[in-house]
Amino acid sequence: MREMRIPFVLAIISMLCSSTSVTAFDRRRFESLTSGNVKGLDDIAELFPSTQQEIWCRTEHAQSIASEGLKALLVVPKEERSFENTAAAYDRIQQQFNVALSSLRIVEMVCTGNALREEASKAVREMEAFNVDTFVRREIYSAFSELADNEEECRDLSHEQKFYLDHMFSGFEREGFLLDDGAFECVKQLRKELADLQISFHATIASDESHFTAYEDELDGTSKGFRDGLDRTADGAYIIRCDYPTVDEVLGHCTVESTRMQMHRAFNNRAYPDNVELLHMVIAKRDVLAHELGFESFAHRDLSDNMAGEPATVQAFLSDLLRYL
Repeated sequence: MREMRIPFVLAIISMLCSSTSVTAFDRRRFESLTSGNVKGLDDIAELFPSTQQEIWCRTEHAQSIASEGLKALLVVPKEERSFENTAAAYDRIQQQFNVALSSLRIVEMVCTGNALREEASKAVREMEAFNVDTFVRREIYSAFSELADNEEECRDLSHEQKFYLDHMFSGFEREGFLLDDGAFECVKQLRKELADLQISFHATIASDESHFTAYEDELDGTSKGFRDGLDRTADGAYIIRCDYPTVDEVLGHCTVESTRMQMHRAFNNRAYPDNVELLHMVIAKRDVLAHELGFESFAHRDLSDNMAGEPATVQAFLSDLLRYL
């Protein structure tokens, strides 16, 4: 998941994570928001759980919505397969699930409350396992194959719809859907293990308490409101932590180069050296997964559906870029 760095969203999350209010869970409202019906800041705020109870309500209902949606998709008779009831339906189901999962991931990454952050981490683990069991299934590939076999339906598809189908079939092949049963199950297990390692890696970062101190003149360019919200030492220095709102303010507005450098180093060294062993485990597991899927390395797998296509292209681009730095 790409890291979200939008200050006003992070401010909303920070506010929610400090909230202790409990409100009744509205499943219809949840479905509407995760379907993309977001019109303003209040709607964005509702995407993020603010209590442990809300975390598990959203987890349960996100899984239920996905299960029910896929069940309806998979029972469509072959002769009735259409882009709308198969490809578009699958896209909507996956979008809703991914929005729900992403909101939990963000709480896990940036929430300042330990209890809520740890509960979000547990929910993310459960959602990731569910994600593999539910969306990595041969029945889904079969449903798309039935759609592709419907010549009359496919004849009238738009360019964008045909592109989507081509993209899906490339993804099925890339993710091992054409492997034999034993290898396919091995890939699914590897994906679960990798997801678990990555969650542990990010959880260690989220609980990291790295910080440094700076005096007011070392924070020139930052807003008074920002500085007023910081804790201070006995001698009046500001305590600069590595949470996202602080990082965005310092790197984006501080005019003191040395302070920005300190912020950059502290932020990018979070959880070091605690995460070194986990990082090595993630790298090793990614390598095994890539080989099981028929790729030379994880980098080859990761770039296979991108514009660059392969690591050599990226390396050539970076090497060329270095000449101008």
